[in-house]
Amino acid sequence: MPSTRWRGDCPRCAALCCLSLAFDRGEHFAFDKPAGEPCPLLGPHHACSLHALRDERGLGGCVAYDCLGAGQRVVEELFGGRSWQTDPALSRPMQEAFWRMRELQQLLLGLELTERLGLDPELTRRRQELVCRLDPPGGFDRATFDALALEAAKHDVREFLAGLRERLRRAEPARYRLPLAEPTSSARETDQPTRSASQTTTSSLRAKCASAGGPPTSSP
Repeated sequence: MPSTRWRGDCPRCAALCCLSLAFDRGEHFAFDKPAGEPCPLLGPHHACSLHALRDERGLGGCVAYDCLGAGQRVVEELFGGRSWQTDPALSRPMQEAFWRMRELQQLLLGLELTERLGLDPELTRRRQELVCRLDPPGGFDRATFDALALEAAKHDVREFLAGLRERLRRAEPARYRLPLAEPTSSARETDQPTRSASQTTTSSLRAKCASAGGPPTSSP
C-alpha cells in the first residue's frame, strides 16, 4: 500500500478542494458548484458544515475524492500555512498551485509504485532522476514550483511507465499493471475559468535525490 504521504490531510489544508473543484448535480453531488467558488457548505476555519453527513446528504463524491496530499503540500510548502479565507488575494494562486500539485502527486505516486518491481540499475537510475525533478531535496517554493515544466515532466513519466509496462508485460504478461492514479469521483479539478473552471516517505525520497547530487540539469 502507498504511504500516508499520498492521502489528503484536511486539518493541514485550507479546504482547497472545496474551493477549486467544480462538480455537477447528480448521483455523487447534491448541487452544482463551479470551480473557483467556495462550496456553500464551507464555514470558517475551512470546516464543512455537513462533514459527518456528506454521504447521506448526497455528497458521496466529496467523500470519495482524495487530493493525494496535494492540499497540505500547497498550504505548507508553497504558502507557509496561509489561507485564501483570511487573505482573498491568495485564492487564485492557491487554486492554480493545487491543480498543478495534484498532477505532480499523481506522477510521483505512479513512480513510487514501481519500487516493488525490482528494477534493474538503469531503470532505477532513470526513475530516480524523474523523482528528483518532481520532488527536489529541499522541496519547492512558489518560484521553483511555478518554474517546473510540468507538462514535460508528465510526458517523461508516462513514457517511462509505458516503456516499463511493456518490458514487464513481455517478461510476465499477467503480473504487472502500472496505471497512474486517477481521481475517484466526478469532481472536475481541471475546470479553471479559462478551461471551464511502497512505503517510501518524503524524507527517504528526497534523501535519495540528495545523495545523487540533486536532480539532473536536463533529461537524457
